[in-house]
Amino acid sequence: MELIKVIKALNSDRRMKILQLLSNRPLSSIQTYQKYHEKYDDGVRRETIYRDLEQLTDCGLLNKKYSKKEKEIKYELKYNEIKIDLEEGDIKMIK
Repeated sequence: MELIKVIKALNSDRRMKILQLLSNRPLSSIQTYQKYHEKYDDGVRRETIYRDLEQLTDCGLLNKKYSKKEKEIKYELKYNEIKIDLEEGDIKMIK
């Protein structure tokens, strides 16, 4: 996992809020948008939430899985805890 990619992904209030929404259970991009809109209602568009989900997946913070039962892609937290050692330039992810 690349430290800079993770830090860039976490350097967004919106993406941090998305991670908090996903801490309860896996959600589709539409469900994430709906929950985000209900809780924060700051005018963010659905496409923006989707791009944020993809960035969080790309840097390794989220898993993306197809749910056969619900016939949709769900995003879920890959790790519950992140520890960054700035001196060593190391990042540790804990499930």
